[in-house]
Amino acid sequence: EALRLLFQDLRRLAGDGLRHLGEVRKQHLPNKGAHNDLRMAGGLCHGEFAWFLRGRPQIACLFEALFDLPAGAPMTGSVDVVALAPPSCPMAREAVGKRWLHLDYSPPQGQIYQASIQLFPEGEEFGGRWERIAL
Repeated sequence: EALRLLFQDLRRLAGDGLRHLGEVRKQHLPNKGAHNDLRMAGGLCHGEFAWFLRGRPQIACLFEALFDLPAGAPMTGSVDVVALAPPSCPMAREAVGKRWLHLDYSPPQGQIYQASIQLFPEGEEFGGRWERIAL
């Protein structure tokens, strides 16, 4: 379901010419500000794909366990970026060290936990040749 929603979001940006995720290339994605595969533009962070993954109960369970909270405890999160690197993306060949997510900043008031949901689809139609599909 997540990959179908990602394709739906990308098709809205690129037009109706795409038939499946395997056809998506760098030119179909929104521009990025840095030399990495983090896509903050084009509304992808608020698309159906991102919200479907954020709404998974398993994600809340992970953070409840991380913070030792009871089930259903109130939590606050941030809007993350979508990391996409289709086969034609230079990130697959160039900046190997930039492909992993890491802790950028912890404020003096406490710690910030950064997590990544990585998808590993099977089959070219579903993005199986992509370097990265993540939130």
